[in-house]
Amino acid sequence: METMVYAQGLGMLYSGFLTRAVAHSKEMKEYLKLNQDQEAVACLVVGYPSIKYQRTVPRKEAKIVWR
Repeated sequence: METMVYAQGLGMLYSGFLTRAVAHSKEMKEYLKLNQDQEAVACLVVGYPSIKYQRTVPRKEAKIVWR
């Protein structure tokens, strides 16, 4: 799923905060149509990123010895 999100030009993050909020809120469980015995174990937040990076992080040059 993560790879497909980036392939579509979107951004994403996993939200542990929302997972905990659902666990402690009866209203949120009702909104998500979860039974009281069900739980949210992961939350993937998807959207259009407000920042677009033009390059990757600078890296040290690799020291490789071919034999």
